[in-house]
Amino acid sequence: METTTSSSGHSHSERRSHDSWGGISMGTGGGWNNTAPPNEAIVGRWSLAQDGGDNCTIELKADEWFGGHRAYTPAGCPDGFFDVNRWTVSGNQLQLTDTNNRIIGRFWPAGDGRWSGKRESDGARMSLNR
Repeated sequence: METTTSSSGHSHSERRSHDSWGGISMGTGGGWNNTAPPNEAIVGRWSLAQDGGDNCTIELKADEWFGGHRAYTPAGCPDGFFDVNRWTVSGNQLQLTDTNNRIIGRFWPAGDGRWSGKRESDGARMSLNR
């Protein structure tokens, strides 16, 4: 993608590269080089864990709901994650959100079907594993 802006005789051009995997466009600039897998690879049961803390099994579902996809998180999940009822992919991030679109956790592909991330409220390290 290329954008050009002009102001008072000056112009600025910016070029960003994008990858596509399974019809999802991902930006490749910035810290994380791994692209997110297609949604079909994300659907299913995952172990959600906080480093040194609680863990639970969550289910990321295929059906669309409130601009994302439905998620089920049981009681006993790490702090804040009980409110998660939706998931979306944005760039190379898997975002777990509530119905109000408040991001509870952000995750990035870590290879071998794993995701590494953080809780949005306090930056606590989190992981998703099959």
